[in-house]
Amino acid sequence: MRRAIAFVLAFLALFIGIWLLASRQREQFRRSGEERRDLWVFSVKSRLEKGEREVALYSCANTDFLLSSIRGMPEVESILFLETIDLSDRGIDVLPTFPNLKRLVFAGERGLNDSNLKILQQCQSLEVLEINRTQVTEPGIGAIKKIRTLKSIVLSSEFGNEAVEELRASRPDLLIERRDTR
Repeated sequence: MRRAIAFVLAFLALFIGIWLLASRQREQFRRSGEERRDLWVFSVKSRLEKGEREVALYSCANTDFLLSSIRGMPEVESILFLETIDLSDRGIDVLPTFPNLKRLVFAGERGLNDSNLKILQQCQSLEVLEINRTQVTEPGIGAIKKIRTLKSIVLSSEFGNEAVEELRASRPDLLIERRDTR
């Protein structure tokens, strides 16, 4: 009986030790993720302060957090979203806060859709917009004609000619480029 109790106690001690170790490793991993985000924010802010004007978000997570960390910085003139993982309406809502934002590129970005495309109408300086492999549909590109500051747009071949011609007719001043994405 004593052996059974000793065995159970040893097993519990081993189990608790493993659980504590795993908890500590989870905490370190969580902290290292926060440290990576903080390092990214510091890196971007310092590059912007040194004169760089473009922010490229390539295949990154925490997109909304990263955008809100640089919210409203007048140095930002161009943002590229290249297959980011988790861009949502919260991140798109930040875009109008950049007073000198002239260029936006959405490539392979599933976070941009018809409803949040309307938010881009609030970007006061937006001149160039690229939409490639997103959730925006042909009816959604109707919101683009209301972005009055827009001078040029690059649309992927996934949009039909009829929708593009309708956009061209409503905004003859807008340079429209088509890009083959097949």
